Amino acid sequence: MTEETSPTRGPLPQAADYPKLDVRESACDVSVVIVNWNTCDLLRACLQSLFAQTRRATYEVVVVDNASADGSADMVARDFPEVVLVRNARNEGFARGCNQGMQAGRGRYFLLLNSDTTIVEDAVSDLVSFMDKFEGAGAGGCALLFPDGYLQPSCGWFPSLRAGFFRMLSVRALFQRVVDKRKHFSSPFLSYAQHWKERDVDWIVGACLIVRREAAEQVGLMDETIFLFAEEWDWCYRIKKAGWRIIYTPGPKVIHLGSASWTMSDGKRVRAILASQQYFYRKHFGRTRATMFKIGTCLGSLMKSLIWVSLYLVYPSRRPFFRQRIIWNLHTLQWCLQARPSEMLKSADVVAPALSKSTMARGG
Repeated sequence: MTEETSPTRGPLPQAADYPKLDVRESACDVSVVIVNWNTCDLLRACLQSLFAQTRRATYEVVVVDNASADGSADMVARDFPEVVLVRNARNEGFARGCNQGMQAGRGRYFLLLNSDTTIVEDAVSDLVSFMDKFEGAGAGGCALLFPDGYLQPSCGWFPSLRAGFFRMLSVRALFQRVVDKRKHFSSPFLSYAQHWKERDVDWIVGACLIVRREAAEQVGLMDETIFLFAEEWDWCYRIKKAGWRIIYTPGPKVIHLGSASWTMSDGKRVRAILASQQYFYRKHFGRTRATMFKIGTCLGSLMKSLIWVSLYLVYPSRRPFFRQRIIWNLHTLQWCLQARPSEMLKSADVVAPALSKSTMARGG
């Protein structure tokens, strides 16, 4: 990608550039859209739970396979003939795959669901009923759980310098993170306690995101410039700006493994996340706000690095955890100090875990 066409430096997409939905009469309550890349076994388990648990809502399932090399698409065609299967010739990314699935869907709602999820009880029907209660809700989401049942960060606010500064200075938050990190969710996510109450939010994690068809028709589909990370920020922001509500409910539950279809180094992941977030700020708020985001990120990571280094020296028993935090923040500082904005993630930057293992076995 050249500098003239780079989304981090070049022209930004306008409303007319977003993929559109064909206006059509709904044929079911919800179209469940699953984008898959080399997660054959997880995808099978996801589909099995979806068909076994979804009882009250009428639904269809659309699987978009991004040129998997593990037989995922053939498995779906063989074992789940009722599924609408879209086969891509290459890895098109999450946003593009979701758009393809929604364009093929006929539901009143679209439920974006990761292939590494498992439906708990009748969560899909519960989400449909939840959205039906709020005519002004353009998008919604539910509680994501780790496989052991612990709550997972599931929604959040858009970061701000003021909120981030006061959160960094919160002794209580720091103490909670050291003592029980599983009950401390860092910005931009809502806090652990806030996740247990139904509320309006800024965005929902894309692993399980339900969107009203009318909202998608109004604002367009996902920004395909974003290959991965922050695509749900962008879409939810556009939906909310158009006058719709984004509502989270802790009632329905979905188990989510997380990052099961790709692997990358911490450094590359940090750079990819931050580049996508900076693109989001530049796109919607201008260069000045994007620069402020970068400055705030730099100051926050510098302060947190000093804190984690101090704790690393004082508490030897927790050093593995502190070391992980130090490394993450050092990668963040490295990104912040770059003279030029980094490129956002591309398909060549991600490797499927299974393929990564086989490559290493060959000495690659």
